[in-house]
Amino acid sequence: MSRHPLCKIPAKQQPPHFAVTTDVVLYEGYMKVVIHSISAIGYDPMEGWDSLSHNIRSWQPMDTSKFVVSLVIALGDKGKSKSQGSDDFHMYVATPSGLAEMEETEGVVVDGHLLVVNEYDWKLIWNNIENKVSKCDARTWIACGEWLTRYFDWEFENYKPS
Repeated sequence: MSRHPLCKIPAKQQPPHFAVTTDVVLYEGYMKVVIHSISAIGYDPMEGWDSLSHNIRSWQPMDTSKFVVSLVIALGDKGKSKSQGSDDFHMYVATPSGLAEMEETEGVVVDGHLLVVNEYDWKLIWNNIENKVSKCDARTWIACGEWLTRYFDWEFENYKPS
């Protein structure tokens, strides 16, 4: 008799199993979430929001101490490619002076998850995101998504199937 996949017995001690639930297929052990891609939209006080069509890894703001960027992070199960399954998670990255330059909407400057840095440093930003993603420890994709909403806005947050 196989144990329920959500039991507290460590994965390596559980018998092999494969079960289907209402939200996702469950496998033995925990899922490993990976970053499939990151794209961005940048904010310039003179121009407003603009898509960064170039590689975010090589992009540099005009003033590294004054910027706001909205990141779209495609995350998925390590065993699948982006086209096989990933969800979009969003976050803002900004400096305090970049936030001060943004226009507010009804008294709100940023409405969403925000990482504040003193200066633009892609390696620091990437390591911060990768560190958060690598700590995700759940058995189902739904549980992973819910856990990741601590740090990112999830495209399916509060989704209710009809």
